[in-house]
Amino acid sequence: MSRVDSVLRLGVTLVFLSAALFPISWQVKSEMLTPRSFLGIASVGGKLYAIGGRNSAGTLDTLEIYDQSSDTWSTGNSMPSIRREFGTAAVQDKIYVLGGYNGTAVLSSVLEFDPESGNWTAKSDMPAPREDMATAVINDRIYVIGGDNGSICVDTVYEYDPVGDVWTTKAPLPTPRNCLTAQQVNGKIYAIGGCLDTGSASSAVEEYDTVTGLWVAKTPMPTARLGIASAAVNGRIYVMGGFAPVNYFYSTVESYDEGADSWTTDASMSVARWALAADTAAQNIYAVGGQTLYHSGWTGLNEEALVIVSVKEYNVEASDERRPRQVLFADRMVIPGLEHEWLAVYDVHGSLVAKQRGSEIGLGLAPGVYFVVGTQSEKPFRVIKIR
Repeated sequence: MSRVDSVLRLGVTLVFLSAALFPISWQVKSEMLTPRSFLGIASVGGKLYAIGGRNSAGTLDTLEIYDQSSDTWSTGNSMPSIRREFGTAAVQDKIYVLGGYNGTAVLSSVLEFDPESGNWTAKSDMPAPREDMATAVINDRIYVIGGDNGSICVDTVYEYDPVGDVWTTKAPLPTPRNCLTAQQVNGKIYAIGGCLDTGSASSAVEEYDTVTGLWVAKTPMPTARLGIASAAVNGRIYVMGGFAPVNYFYSTVESYDEGADSWTTDASMSVARWALAADTAAQNIYAVGGQTLYHSGWTGLNEEALVIVSVKEYNVEASDERRPRQVLFADRMVIPGLEHEWLAVYDVHGSLVAKQRGSEIGLGLAPGVYFVVGTQSEKPFRVIKIR
């Protein structure tokens, strides 16, 4: 019996969708103008910047900009040079492209992009050439983790200070690997998955404390894979897509709770793909581009995930006869603790029927069962499919 069926049998209930039942809800958005994989993506000012990568035409210098509010893409100023499989990070509204591969050589060069002026600027090179690495940002410092030098996987970790334009070598990654991903949560970096020198996909999760300089092994990811993408929302890391030899492609999404050191399987993307990129804008996750096959299948697919964070259930009125009972919501209802949140109200079919700010609901809706989602922003409201 579904949860909606249970609610109907027990009476009419106003439900805050729980993270266990509806952790994320995916929706296909406008595709990138240029299908590609091994691209970089960064979020600045509520817009996503998709940079470089590769497709059937070769390695790219392309920059395309996604406007979340209008669901449209536009073209920006291209990079000064082509590259793919590089690191990407945003600090103080500037975007940094680090290392990568230009089709003939692994790079150590670093570029800074200013979205306001549209200008690209060369910065100090990394200490060594690197591709297929992971990046994370803490306290406006960029950490470049693992990757490979064109021959073998490396364990080196570099810290970059964009203000001083200075590089520092930090404690090495315990498990050398490339095609991994990394996210910062609560002041610590989590390096996840990737590919070992043996060619095998890794499920390793290793936590780095930038204060102590120590790495600690954590609970492995349930599905070993490489060429993955990730994003962090509300202190939780979502890892999506990927590839595992030989020729197995994933639409899988698994999320990591660093406090509990545990993993949860979430709603999958609509298409299995690897070598994609991901980031957040206004608390929504965007999974962009990638490949659906090993040497082909380049896509511009752009999927958006609304992360539902409310976990309360508020019982409006139960039916003693254990059957649906009509309840009018014309009167004011107060839900404590949500005075500063936006509330989105959905019917049992998942259609958005109302939204407003504050804890008082004076809906005046027709009798029935409704679902409410509380968020910090008006923009993330999307239609949710009630299963």
